[in-house]
Amino acid sequence: VATIFPPAPSLSKRHFQQQDIKPVVVTSSIPPPSTSSSSSHIPLDNPKVTIGKLNQLFRERQKRNSL
Repeated sequence: VATIFPPAPSLSKRHFQQQDIKPVVVTSSIPPPSTSSSSSHIPLDNPKVTIGKLNQLFRERQKRNSL
């Protein structure tokens, strides 16, 4: 029995992680109206684009500060 116990918790943890990740993806793809305002700032569909824009703005600010 002791040998069966060690692998059991590891499997349960993996299953729980997968189950936790799936609902998060579903909710992010369809944001509720309450988070629509926050999602407009940082769209979850393409975070890389927003990060690139933020980097450009930050660089422009640095250039203005240097001038």
